[in-house]
Amino acid sequence: MSHQHDRYHSLIRSFKQRWDYEDAARDELARRAKEAFLEEQANQIFAPIEHYLTKLDELLHAVDASVEISPVWEHLGDQRLGRAAKVTSGDPSRQHSLDFTIQAVSILFRDRPYSFSNGIKALMRVISHEVEQFLTPR
Repeated sequence: MSHQHDRYHSLIRSFKQRWDYEDAARDELARRAKEAFLEEQANQIFAPIEHYLTKLDELLHAVDASVEISPVWEHLGDQRLGRAAKVTSGDPSRQHSLDFTIQAVSILFRDRPYSFSNGIKALMRVISHEVEQFLTPR
């Protein structure tokens, strides 16, 4: 009976391990799906700013400067995503960071939210002003 009992417990243990493993795999899949969904939403919200920064990069080449946009989203928790861009002047040691956070349908820049529906143009003006200040010789 004891041998049968041990086999029974061993079987239950292996089932439990497999269930735990399958639960963990399912949780990981769910997490990745959620991240992919958040990134897709963030891409749509960030698209006009990314387009703007790309155009700005083209313009800045004339003054030996550039804008480099990070290709990846950083997951900040709380359904927030971060993306960075960097403005570099002719002197590569002089750089200026532009950090963006997407939260719901807003882009946060310098701790101020800009809504996707009507704040994008205002955000573009703020970025332009900041880049101008950075590139203006002191």
